[in-house]
Amino acid sequence: MDKERSGGDGLRQKTVLVPVVALLAGVLGVAGKVERVRATAVELTLYGSAGGAYYEPPYGWGFTSTSIISPGPDISVDQYDNVTLTLISQDGRSHQFFVDYDNNTDIDPGEPVSQVFTEMAVLSFNASLSGTFTYHCAVHPFTMYGRFIMNAVVPEFSLPVMLPFFVIATMVIIMVQRAKH
Repeated sequence: MDKERSGGDGLRQKTVLVPVVALLAGVLGVAGKVERVRATAVELTLYGSAGGAYYEPPYGWGFTSTSIISPGPDISVDQYDNVTLTLISQDGRSHQFFVDYDNNTDIDPGEPVSQVFTEMAVLSFNASLSGTFTYHCAVHPFTMYGRFIMNAVVPEFSLPVMLPFFVIATMVIIMVQRAKH
């Protein structure tokens, strides 16, 4: 009789814990997406130039037409930001901007890339990764490049976000204690 009772108690504990664990997993999933909602719009303008007739300076990228350097300026955004880059060809030559996630100096699937432009182009993308990457001009990759920094986002846990965790944890403890008795 004791074996039957202990087997029944184990089943009752599992029956109580399964829905509670599923509910907790759902709450964690929703809380993990809170930061994506808080993404900000980042709008930047970059001027690019391959230099003079024999690639004399100024060549590279700059935030203004008079600040073009190589390597170009660091671009820093937060992970999940919605980035819009207005790209201007200062020298009238063909350029194509891209962020090189794997640092192979080639445009690969999934990397943010602009159209080829001789005057202006607009590139919009979500900074979904975190890390430091290199941005390039695909036409002039060794003179027109710089660092693109996507800062990892650390979730901000406020009371409205954390309260469900405390309530569910308390419920789990109470239910487990009741299931034991």
